[in-house]
Amino acid sequence: MASPLTPSRFGRRAFLGIVCVATAMVVLSWFDDLHPVLRATLPARAAAVAGIGAAVHLGIVRQSAAERLLFWLGLGMAVARVWFLGEVSVERAALVVIAAVALMLPLALLLAPRHRRLSWGAATVLLCLVAGGRSILPEAPGGFVALTAFVALFWTLLGVLERHARSADEAWGIAHTDQLTGLANRRAVLHQLEEHIGTGPDHGPTSLLMVDLDRFKALNDAAGHAAGDDALRLVAMALVDVVTDRSLVGRWGGEEFVLLLHGPDALHAAAVAERVRVTVAASSPVTASIGVATRRPDDDVLTWMSRADAALYRAKSAGRNRVEFAPSDDTRVGDSP
Repeated sequence: MASPLTPSRFGRRAFLGIVCVATAMVVLSWFDDLHPVLRATLPARAAAVAGIGAAVHLGIVRQSAAERLLFWLGLGMAVARVWFLGEVSVERAALVVIAAVALMLPLALLLAPRHRRLSWGAATVLLCLVAGGRSILPEAPGGFVALTAFVALFWTLLGVLERHARSADEAWGIAHTDQLTGLANRRAVLHQLEEHIGTGPDHGPTSLLMVDLDRFKALNDAAGHAAGDDALRLVAMALVDVVTDRSLVGRWGGEEFVLLLHGPDALHAAAVAERVRVTVAASSPVTASIGVATRRPDDDVLTWMSRADAALYRAKSAGRNRVEFAPSDDTRVGDSP
């Protein structure tokens, strides 16, 4: 089954900017991390933050996963800073705990999976409080009680922030989901293609399939638009059942669908395209013509889609219900054993 489209909370440039700022903050903390443990781990912390950014930039790690990893790394560093405050005043210790909660709690709600926001928020608050208790309790037990009460105010905001985050998720889903088929819509497909192109050269080829239903207008005219809508839903389910977990399936518009296959070479893409063609014909009242284009190093979104669309036109012109390949790909498929 194809995995659902996972939203990244930040654009690629914004995410890499956050990584640069976080790395700089870790390096600058050299002037304030007076505890020997914090000083000793500073290079590892800076390398970890920079490494996450580099992995996303090179396409090794998906940005949505990297955002959450960066959050947990940031929370770990915040808790460590509170834990190893050393000889500081109770007031400063309390301010550091409050600052850590104020910074990390909204991020926890923003980046947590939909059904884990409360647990992420609770973990953020409790970890900061436990670490703060080590520095504050020995000096001012009453101050820690006051701090706990103050942080409880953050917790009262959790429900409000969680509802806002849920509303944002729902709005994102409406804006990026085709309402008829439940697939990614044109906007979401373009976003994924741009994200993929932005990663630079991949570790292996990636293929784009343009799928167009044959004589769909005739079906609408003969059986009505309700039958056409049923056919589109059947085709959507068939496409999702055929492709692999890392693939994206989207509705480009009308009776046209798009598949983005991560990783396979041209020969594998040919096998997937043929399975799609056979499955559509067997599970719906229409057949499908398919154009396949494997990404080239010099492709941008427009040229990549144009090559796939040209292959689709060849399939239509050659009689429909068939698979055709972009000119740079058909030789590789034909020459493969």
